[in-house]
Amino acid sequence: MQIRVRPAKREGSSRTIFHRSLFAEDVKPGKAEACVVLSIDTGGIYPDGSPYKYELEFTAEELRALIDVATGHAPSTGIEIGSSGSATHTESGETASPILR
Repeated sequence: MQIRVRPAKREGSSRTIFHRSLFAEDVKPGKAEACVVLSIDTGGIYPDGSPYKYELEFTAEELRALIDVATGHAPSTGIEIGSSGSATHTESGETASPILR
């Protein structure tokens, strides 16, 4: 698995902050039913050596949609990829539309 980061508000180069296979301890059950949490400890965009913990929580439906897309199929779960759903606000105050709904 590879994670790259880059500035969101301005043009900038990307930086790979994680590049290795996943281990069993990286994946754990989520708090909600049928959820999984991917937990990665790695650095951030700035090479200051500070460690960060990144946690991504996926529902079973979201995982099925990702697998469908990765294998070249339309999502079989009723989720529309690339659709414009209702807008939400990010932590930086920007408006974003969900790609899975």
